Amino acid sequence: MGARGEQGSICATSGSAGQSSSNLSKQASDNGGSVPAWRKNIEHGRKHEPSALNKVERSLGSPVTAKKVYKDKNKKRVIPDGFVEYQGREVPVEVKNVCAKASEKGMNLREIAQSRQDKGTNWTLIPDSECGLRVNERSSAHKQVQKQMEVCDVTEAFLGVNFSESDALSEEKEFHLFKVEKREDKDGAK
Repeated sequence: MGARGEQGSICATSGSAGQSSSNLSKQASDNGGSVPAWRKNIEHGRKHEPSALNKVERSLGSPVTAKKVYKDKNKKRVIPDGFVEYQGREVPVEVKNVCAKASEKGMNLREIAQSRQDKGTNWTLIPDSECGLRVNERSSAHKQVQKQMEVCDVTEAFLGVNFSESDALSEEKEFHLFKVEKREDKDGAK
């Protein structure tokens, strides 16, 4: 699928969630009471989510509908950020809002992905020679989208990545939209 969107692209990815809330709570208590980084990330994501969903709508030319709550086979809640009509089916949309770390100021999203890959992190995106960027199949975001496709019984979904230099909405710089396909299980079943 070709490039579309605001400085963005739709790149097909295939292949296979983040930390549990108990792990996050433990991190907060271990942090001496200051606002933990994961909390700042959640607040940043909530602030920028409407803007990112609008960019998904513009990129696909189709409105994003409201979130729905699903439960997986283990009764855990699975909540895509929205849904979009794509090729006659309603498919999940997940957006991630990325804010540059202090050491990443002035970098573009591809440079940040390269820097984080060089440090050995399983970050959402990794550099790709064809598309510039692609979804890292080992990342928690990719696993989250795979779970969404499973509970929604679809074979594809969209992951939007919205990048900003700071927490200010006016600082949003890049947006990339990726079509993610459901990975095959080890036994070959989708």
